[in-house]
Order: sequence, then C-alpha cells, then structure tokens
Amino acid sequence: MKLSRTYLFPSPVWRASVPESELYNPVLRARILAERDADPRGVIRSNDSASGAWHSDKGMLDWPEARFLRDAILQLADAVFRNSGFKSGTDAVLSSMWSNVLPRGGYNKSHIHPNSHISGVYYVCAGSSLTMEDPRAGRGSFQALLDDSVDLPPHSLSYVSLKSTEGDIILFPGWLSHRVETHSDDSLRISVSFNINQRITCDD
Repeated sequence: MKLSRTYLFPSPVWRASVPESELYNPVLRARILAERDADPRGVIRSNDSASGAWHSDKGMLDWPEARFLRDAILQLADAVFRNSGFKSGTDAVLSSMWSNVLPRGGYNKSHIHPNSHISGVYYVCAGSSLTMEDPRAGRGSFQALLDDSVDLPPHSLSYVSLKSTEGDIILFPGWLSHRVETHSDDSLRISVSFNINQRITCDD
C-alpha cells in the first residue's frame, strides 16, 4: 500500500536580512543601551529580570535611530499579508516596538503576543536562539517515543530553535508560543521585538 502525507494547519515563520544593517546597528545599539542606563529596571514582561534580562518600554516607534527598521518591518509585513491571504483593502500597522537586552545568563520565558496578527524580532547583536514551541494543544496529552538519532519530520517536533543573526528579521503569528534560550556569551544579546496588526483602508 502507498501511504501519502498531507500537512494541515502549518505554523509559518518568515525570515529576511535588512540591507546595510551593519551601518544602522551601531547607532541603534547605542540608543538602546542609553535607554537601559537611564531606566535599569525597564519593563517586566517575558524577560526574567532576576537573570538581568532587560525590556524597554514601547516608545521605540518614535526613535529616529529605528526609522530604517520601521520601514523594513512594514515592507516585509506587506509581503507576509499577501503570502497569508489577508483581505484586500487592508494594510499593515506597526502597533508596538520595544528593545531587549540579555547579558550572560539572561533569557525570556515562554510567551505569546496577544492581540497581534504578526509579531517578530530584529537582531541588533546576535546571541542565544529563539525557540518556537509546538502550538498544537492536544499533542502533549500522549507523547510518542522518538528516535533522536535521526532527523525527525516536522510533525514530530515539539520545538524548533532558530539561530539569531545580526541584521535579520524573523516574523511569525502572534499566537505562536516562543521563548529565548539562556544567553551564554559575555557580549550582550540585543534585539528589537514588534507587533503588527491589520488595518482596514477601504471598503470593497
């Protein structure tokens, strides 16, 4: 008998590199670290503050140092909307953006981005991986014994870790649970997270 396989309800993740990011990142890095120095406690969200993980407020949308990033995110968001079959007569709105700094030992706990159609992260300084977690609610109720010595098919994975690369943007659905692994380097891991929503621009 011939067995066929079909994937239902896949979880999309998109990735792109921002052109000339090496020119913009030093300026953005300096602004982020200046904000951290001015407000060392920052905001407590998924970041584990006891580990030194720092989360800024959401005022980055007004930073001139982040203008290049806002433009890149919106350009990519338009492509994601088209790729996802979003309704015509709508466009992407960058609803919030904030920075994250992880020292050695810092990490972010598992979380989602509620009330967001698309979320994402941009890497100013690379470091520990971003781990995407299996969103299939019923899968954990009965776990199979898997062969870790082979490359498992996508439907057998419970998580996927994505390498952080300076100048890269990763986009994903806001409902996709994710975490940041413990940073193990003496250099700082600096990233910018953001949320994108769909806005109606005209009637059909």
